[in-house]
Amino acid sequence: MKHIFLLLALISGTVNAQPRFDTGNTHEGKYWVGGVMTLGGIALINYTDGPTQAIGAAWTVGGIANLVSGEIESEYTGYNPSDMKWKKEVLPVTTMFLAGALNGVNQDLLFHYHEFQNTFPNANPQFWDPELSWRNKYMNGDPAQGEAFTGSSTIFVAATDGYHATVAGRNLMITTSICLSPKTKGWKPFIKRTLLYSLSYGLGFEMVYGKLIQ
Repeated sequence: MKHIFLLLALISGTVNAQPRFDTGNTHEGKYWVGGVMTLGGIALINYTDGPTQAIGAAWTVGGIANLVSGEIESEYTGYNPSDMKWKKEVLPVTTMFLAGALNGVNQDLLFHYHEFQNTFPNANPQFWDPELSWRNKYMNGDPAQGEAFTGSSTIFVAATDGYHATVAGRNLMITTSICLSPKTKGWKPFIKRTLLYSLSYGLGFEMVYGKLIQ
């Protein structure tokens, strides 16, 4: 029975991940169908044995999928596709470029620190060299003595060395790019934006990792 639930959940998740536009049913109808299927499925699971439990599991998963789908479609009542406005993409594209650049620094620190040192000879190795800087998060550089300060090895680790600082900066820039991204509807702007942001990230990475730090 556990395997049945798992399989149905995976199928439902895959189906539910698809776009929910112009499906032919109103979201109110999906609420109704989903509610009936979910309650009926739970009843079959709890009050029957054998194959009917599997049917109940299928009903329950299908019902939940309808409820979630209805909720998604309810946000797009009167849905009309809208395309990207390129001028509004400047800021999110820029922050995604910076995310790639910070990742370029990060990867050079990890795998080509000698190049980073050649490019920035005055950089403090105790902060930037991963072979040394990992100890900064600990009291007197000794893991046995615990954290250098509260959260120095977890939430505030970005303050302890260059590696974690660039990781945190990269993640912050990606999050900022997502937050700045203008709202659009439809799959075409989604694909365009995915390609544009990926290209911007890749260019930022290449500029730093392949060109700036050598």
